[in-house]
Amino acid sequence: MQQQTLIIPARFNGPPDIANGGIVVGAMAETSKGRCCTVTLKAPTPLDTPLLVKQHEDGSQGLYLEGELLATSQNADSLNLSVPDFLPPEQAAETLDQYRELDSVGVGECFVCGSNRHDGLRVFATKTKTDSTLYAAKFPMHPDFLGVDGYVQPLFIYAALDCPGYFAVTDGDDYALLGRMTAEITAPCKGDKDGTVLAWEIDRDGRKLTSGTAVYDCEGTLVAKAVSVWIKIDPK
Repeated sequence: MQQQTLIIPARFNGPPDIANGGIVVGAMAETSKGRCCTVTLKAPTPLDTPLLVKQHEDGSQGLYLEGELLATSQNADSLNLSVPDFLPPEQAAETLDQYRELDSVGVGECFVCGSNRHDGLRVFATKTKTDSTLYAAKFPMHPDFLGVDGYVQPLFIYAALDCPGYFAVTDGDDYALLGRMTAEITAPCKGDKDGTVLAWEIDRDGRKLTSGTAVYDCEGTLVAKAVSVWIKIDPK
């Protein structure tokens, strides 16, 4: 059985002291080397901790900590998901005050959507002015997130697919954790100008909430899309 070690740096947190779900998805996708994959999160992933990625006989992979299964990933051919039309970043961006009003559960320290994280992605999704069911965020470009080729590293594209979907299904009033994401990267993401992330609700079934997300680059090219399942929990 093939295996390798994976460490998620402390910088990439979601909730306090655990890894952001989109970062875990991206890390697992990178190890499986697939354009499209489904990652199921079974337990919180610790930060700055050596984890084991094992290749299973059925072709899937597992992420383990001292024998405990934290996540699984399975490659797929493609994701059948219709996405909304592109919105330019300037139409997606709302003020930080508007975003903080929405963020009633306080995720200010999250690497992806934390308003207090000046070293993070700073993807702040809010309702669009023309469609109350569609959330949008500017995807700011920063040299830290680019590869040597000038394109956004895939890890951060997966991360950007995460948090906007959370706001699309909770409206900031509930607390939920990512349970599963099926994501597909469809094109490289140019890093010279800001892109856009769109998010919308797909379904809700009791505590299970399903969202769709899409990332566009500055020219309106669809870069990635995802379907995510969220599990509502009591934050206390």
